[in-house]
Amino acid sequence: SLKLCNGSNLGFYGQIREQQVKFKAPHPLNLIAPHIMIELRQAGYIEINGANTNGIIEKLEAWLKRTWKAKRMKADPDYCDVKFQCNVFKKRGSKGENNMGLRTMEIVDYMVQKCAWTMITCNGGNYGRYGDVREQQMVFRNDDHVQHGEDHIMVELRDIGYVEVNGLSSSPDIAPHIDRLMKECWQCTEYEPYFWEKDKYCDCKYVTPGDLYYKAGLTNNIGKLTIELAMSLASQGWMLMLCNGGHTSSLKSMANTAVVAPTPGSALYEINGGIKREQQIKFTKARPGEKADEPLLMIELRAVPKNPPRIAAPPRDIRSESETRALNNATTRELRDWIARGEYDGLIEVNGLNTNGVYQKLEDFIKHYMKGKALGPTPYCDCLFTCKVFRQKLAPQCNEFWDGYYCGENNFGKFTMRLCDFLVDHVGEWDLIVCNGNAAERAWYLGGLTSLVAREQQMVFRHRPSKRAVFMGGAMPDAPLGRAPLHAPSYWKEASRDGNALHEVVPATAEELQWMQELLDGTRKNKVTRDRRGGTLADRFVAVAAVRSEHAVLWDAFAQRRVAIGERIAMKSKGVICKFWARGYCKHGGTCKYKHECMQG
Repeated sequence: SLKLCNGSNLGFYGQIREQQVKFKAPHPLNLIAPHIMIELRQAGYIEINGANTNGIIEKLEAWLKRTWKAKRMKADPDYCDVKFQCNVFKKRGSKGENNMGLRTMEIVDYMVQKCAWTMITCNGGNYGRYGDVREQQMVFRNDDHVQHGEDHIMVELRDIGYVEVNGLSSSPDIAPHIDRLMKECWQCTEYEPYFWEKDKYCDCKYVTPGDLYYKAGLTNNIGKLTIELAMSLASQGWMLMLCNGGHTSSLKSMANTAVVAPTPGSALYEINGGIKREQQIKFTKARPGEKADEPLLMIELRAVPKNPPRIAAPPRDIRSESETRALNNATTRELRDWIARGEYDGLIEVNGLNTNGVYQKLEDFIKHYMKGKALGPTPYCDCLFTCKVFRQKLAPQCNEFWDGYYCGENNFGKFTMRLCDFLVDHVGEWDLIVCNGNAAERAWYLGGLTSLVAREQQMVFRHRPSKRAVFMGGAMPDAPLGRAPLHAPSYWKEASRDGNALHEVVPATAEELQWMQELLDGTRKNKVTRDRRGGTLADRFVAVAAVRSEHAVLWDAFAQRRVAIGERIAMKSKGVICKFWARGYCKHGGTCKYKHECMQG
């Protein structure tokens, strides 16, 4: 089932899009639970994809028209199922201020609290030359088998010097704690809007002190602050649900992208200060019985381009035209050779408590499988590691002079999943709750802009109190049976009965669900087991959803084994037990003269 998804933008205008989609082993009922994706685009559009389950499209349309004055427009089926146009997404100033977080929480509250859908994932992207055209992507699932009505809030960290909070209108109880955290722990002050700032862009805004955010090139402490904030809110019963990072940038400004002849003797120099980071952090209020303050662990993977060698234009001198041309060509080749080498520093930043020695376990894993070593704590993370395994490729199909070099294939997904498998399955004490990526840039100038993509990946794990055993099953068949399975149930789909379908998952009918309810009612015992001693005993269990699994290969193996066991029973019974019943099927049913039951002993 869908666990997380996140996107990032690369290229001169952010036009090169990438999407990471993560799945986990499914809950059986999630196999039939419908999903819907809502995308908010600051350009003035709302796009919806997914089935119109229980009239959710009509409900959204009515809400969007009433609340945001949106108008439905014709959608291109190659791009989205439903499309609206509106003008509620705003931005102002030169510091990246916008109301996308406010609008996101408005639609989240409607979908979760009013429509009873579950928010699965929420991530943002930055489009445009400066990354200031924002996009937000949310996925909801219609879960009939879980509780609904959770409260959500969003906190945005912006290293330009602000913290913004949204969702307090529906969750005012957490506002005093956030206010104390901001003012007493982080030494923030409330933002005082200027007289021209009449529109509300967030529920609450704070100005941060100059030393709260650590910035040194691409290095930052956003991850460390995220964990501090999550631990503080966990003490009040609010659990970290999702977070995603992005940035705006002035690296592609007109001045930086001008192509001119380099000044004689000038050297390649780095353009600093162009990245302004943003982090959206979503929290949900823990349900009764959930423990919100379990330890968290954040792991950030970063591939940062190394500093180039000294590359300079030829000095001004009196020489022939051919000599000058040769020297300029040599400078150009030196620059191209450095780009072609693609030299990166691999960094892994870890934040959070060292629960049960997880830092030492990570150090062993990173040392043996990622060619890394621990450097210890730093001002911006609790433990820093280096590694030598991250790889990125050039993308010749793009105009990399403008879009940035090394925006092609990379192996971040591979090592993301290896770390995830190590902590979740091997260590067995952690659950993945957040995984998002970002693509920043490091840029230099010598007669023109030269930028290299710097990829980043952020994962957050929540500690599980008891270690979970991981069961490794045998390899499942990947092809249909190709013939009718033995004694296939008559109510199966035709493709399953004929063995032409590998696996079908069919939602139970109302009649079948009633049978399940009768089974629950008929087998329930009014008895408290020792693991629930002292707790409240449920009066009744209600079947809200069920599925039927039709797997011809597995059924055939079961039926063949049943026949073999039946043969032995029939021989042992000496004619008392019906041999056809023992093999799995008797056409006479209840009128058969032989017994349809197993012998004792």
